[in-house]
Amino acid sequence: EGVITVAVDWVGEATGTYLFGIPLSFNIDLGVQKAAQNGGISKISTVDVKVKNLVVLTKITTVVTGE
Repeated sequence: EGVITVAVDWVGEATGTYLFGIPLSFNIDLGVQKAAQNGGISKISTVDVKVKNLVVLTKITTVVTGE
C-alpha cells in the first residue's frame, strides 16, 4: 500500500515571571537558545513568545519547536 510519514516536532520553553516589571529571579533566561536546550532541540523550526498579564504579574514564555 502506501507509506505514511509523520513529522513530530519537539517543544521547548523558557519562562520568566515579573512583579511590577521586576524579575522574580535574578537568573531568568528567556532566550531562544535556552528554550531549545530545555526541549532538547538542536534544529529550530519555529519561535513564539507568549506574554500573559495578571494585574501586577507578567509571565513571559519563549516557545521553540524543532528537531
